[in-house]
Amino acid sequence: ISACSAASRTASSTASPCGRSANGLRRTILGHQNHGPSSAAIEELTAHGVPRLALWGRGVDTSTYSPQLKQTPESAHLRSRLAPDGEVIVGYVGRLAPEKELHRLAEIADLPGVSLALVGDGPSRTDLERLLPRAHFLGRQEGALLALSYASFDCFCHTGTKETFG
Repeated sequence: ISACSAASRTASSTASPCGRSANGLRRTILGHQNHGPSSAAIEELTAHGVPRLALWGRGVDTSTYSPQLKQTPESAHLRSRLAPDGEVIVGYVGRLAPEKELHRLAEIADLPGVSLALVGDGPSRTDLERLLPRAHFLGRQEGALLALSYASFDCFCHTGTKETFG
């Protein structure tokens, strides 16, 4: 929106923050299809004369990320590795970095009946492995393997308090 707003509010011959004239920027952003992340963004873009708008909503690919994966032999194998005694598997997926506040997982890591699984990698991994010695660090995953991990968790946790959509 900021680029669109800047272009719309800038006189046709003045430079925008992107270093282009507003007309040049307007031609650049007015493509075949223009997407906005929310209905509020669509309304603002419409007010600024941006045509051919569509909502680009957040969502989940329910074919790949299906709860039915929990019933597969692959999930049973992963679950037996993560929770050999039938523990509740608490999972996290994301970057292992300070801003994710993953140190907060220490509060549940040693609870009886809980198995902690972290999918991802990042600069905090070594520190987290020391802080959470019983946790399972599954590394960076994507596609079918990531979908299997999600399906194998009993619950998903997100520890960060400063996330954009958190």
